Amino acid sequence: MTPAFPLTAATACVALSAMIPKRFLTHWLWVCPLLVGVTLAPRAEVRLPGLFSDNMVLQQGLRAPVWGWATEGERVTVTFRGKKVSATTKGGKWLVKLPAQQTGGPDTLTVEGNNKIELKNVRVGEVWICSGQSNMEWPLSRSFEPEEDIAKSANPNLRLFTVPKLKANEPVDDVKSGPPMGWQECNPDSVKNFSAVAYYFGRDLQKARGVAVGLIHTSWGGSPAEVWIGEAVLAANPEYKRDLLDPYADQFKSYQAELEKWEKETEALKKEGKQPERGRPWAVWKPAELYNGMIAPPGNPKMVVTPSSTSDWQIALAPFKRMMSSLMLSAPLRFYLPRVAV
Repeated sequence: MTPAFPLTAATACVALSAMIPKRFLTHWLWVCPLLVGVTLAPRAEVRLPGLFSDNMVLQQGLRAPVWGWATEGERVTVTFRGKKVSATTKGGKWLVKLPAQQTGGPDTLTVEGNNKIELKNVRVGEVWICSGQSNMEWPLSRSFEPEEDIAKSANPNLRLFTVPKLKANEPVDDVKSGPPMGWQECNPDSVKNFSAVAYYFGRDLQKARGVAVGLIHTSWGGSPAEVWIGEAVLAANPEYKRDLLDPYADQFKSYQAELEKWEKETEALKKEGKQPERGRPWAVWKPAELYNGMIAPPGNPKMVVTPSSTSDWQIALAPFKRMMSSLMLSAPLRFYLPRVAV
């Protein structure tokens, strides 16, 4: 049997108004939309970027930033090693800087606003970005005789984070790690598909320094150096602006025209039962697109490791060295980078 006054979201005020004495009806009709308005204004929970997770490493000796999102005007407090720092959310975002920390751990980092987030097993040590092309991308499991190294890789003081591949026209403010998700302690399962170059570097560095080491692996095989450099750095150099930034629009138009031609040819051949003799045209790289999608998000590591860039062999040695310097220059704009290793 259908009720006389079904209390659905759409009819609640109407249905309830029929049950209310007339002398109160005027006041009820005024209050009802106010209550609906309150219901439709949910509060956003405090949220952290993908870079912040259990097992993460914070950079020693620096005021490491912690940031995220919350309800406008919400007060967010971050607690680490008994010290608290707070910030008020503006424009949906908040940021605090922890006091400079000494190496050690494990500890718990707590972020609290309308809700509470606890990150466990956090260490303080050295954080390195490991970036480049196929030399850096090559996984440990496919290296020369890796079985023994993988079997002996377990180390709670070595932490791994993989940035997924992403091209972006503007710097993005978050990164979704994985797979696997978040920071991982180094062990046979987590390291086998991690960068071999990054692992061997981090393993030996951790042993030599005796501190926790966090490795952020962010690479893309075949990528040229300019895609890893911020657009502001490229634009500030007259040569890069002339040779890299300015020609891109025409290069992209040529690629689109070639792609359209190839697609039409391929479609016509398939109707004849034939396969195209030439492959799909390669897309042109856009300067700064991997910096935007894969370097800007990770936050504030202290150092960068990048092996030589094989796709840049066409660049003369002296300009290539200048470009590598620019790549290092691009990092401090975001990462407060005091020293680098190449």
